[in-house]
Amino acid sequence: MGAKANGRPTEPSDELELSNGKPNGHIIGRPSQSTMKKPSTITRASSLVARLLVWYTVFVAAFQCPSSLDGLTERSSVVCKPYLTARSHVDPYLVPYYDTYAAPYVNATRPYINKLDKHIYTPMVDLGKHSYTTYGAPRINQLRGYGQAQWETSLRPQIETAQAQVQKTYDASLAPHVSKVSTATAPYYRAGRDNVLQTYKSTVLPAYMISQPYVRKSYALGHKAMVETGLPYAQWIWGSSMIFIDRTLWPKLRVLYGENVEPQLMRIGERLGRYRDGKKLMAAVKEVDR
Repeated sequence: MGAKANGRPTEPSDELELSNGKPNGHIIGRPSQSTMKKPSTITRASSLVARLLVWYTVFVAAFQCPSSLDGLTERSSVVCKPYLTARSHVDPYLVPYYDTYAAPYVNATRPYINKLDKHIYTPMVDLGKHSYTTYGAPRINQLRGYGQAQWETSLRPQIETAQAQVQKTYDASLAPHVSKVSTATAPYYRAGRDNVLQTYKSTVLPAYMISQPYVRKSYALGHKAMVETGLPYAQWIWGSSMIFIDRTLWPKLRVLYGENVEPQLMRIGERLGRYRDGKKLMAAVKEVDR
């Protein structure tokens, strides 16, 4: 029952409701949370990887790519070339707004980003490359050589034998029938091909030539609408967005960075410094012991 005789509601339970001391088939209580579907581990991992890739792309494009395509080198990230190519097309429209609204904030955060890159990002990347070169690359080369040897000694001979057997069966069973069918259908194929070419030359090509003036006119009208209507609206949206960022979003981001991010970066930098000092001290002790 939903309430006792004293008028107080009872606590929901997951037991069967009793009618005259017997179960009546009704379940009291809320469904268990275990029946609700939860995101799988693969879904959560994929979402995390996608977010990290997006943030990495934004970080590299904003702070590590050169200012033009001429500045690209072999050490430049793969993100830089497509980013600079796309930017070269939109720069004439966006640069005035960027210089007016966004450049002061980017320049203000650049010292912090450079410090992060110098003291945290670059040492971590160098450490990862050193670990891969020292431990990972030899193992990978060893596994690659083992796989190549297994392919050459075990799998490749079996595949070649199976291919030869299939080719032999095809030549004995199917090849004569395929040859007969090809010989019988060749005249129809040539006739169909000639009909298609005749239709293209007599119908499709003239229609295409007639439609050219209308296509050019439609393109001109679309271009005019884009330049006179679409572009002003896009500029207005961009200006409104920059005003919102300037007056609302940026102050909050500065407060969040100063209260949460910067202290953590300082702590990480201090730990890395202590780690490097400890390695230097151990190296000095070993040198003295020698």
